[in-house]
Amino acid sequence: MGKHALRVTFGKHRGKSLELLFLKEPGYVAWVCDQEKASAPLARLQDVACQLRRVFDRKPLLKPCLRCGGQAVRFSYYLNGTGLMFWCDTCNPYSSGAAPGRLAIGQRYEELVDRVRAASTGPNTDLKSLVLELARAKGLPSRVGESQAAAFFEG
Repeated sequence: MGKHALRVTFGKHRGKSLELLFLKEPGYVAWVCDQEKASAPLARLQDVACQLRRVFDRKPLLKPCLRCGGQAVRFSYYLNGTGLMFWCDTCNPYSSGAAPGRLAIGQRYEELVDRVRAASTGPNTDLKSLVLELARAKGLPSRVGESQAAAFFEG
């Protein structure tokens, strides 16, 4: 297991690693992080979730910019929609024809999670698929289980 590995010891995700949940159940991890006055087991999950966020955000995007083909450093997606587009730091995400105000643009995991959660009116399906898409753009293999999640956060 990775240096960040921590298994959940309670609830419906008991026995699963936080690395895997971070990638496949981001709504749960966001809930963990949102809890105030957390008990010791939950506080430990919060600490590890913060570490995983930092590791995730430090990983570079491996996708090229949609407009110029240069190194992508940020993403955009249509609000209440699915599918990420990747951009360098100089190209305009609105250059693909989106109406003003229709895109969310970000660079960090937490930005994606917070914006999708704020715009969502239903289940976390969009959040799950967008987080996995962002992770794959950073090198996560297409099939992910415990060992792939651990390796993603180690490398």
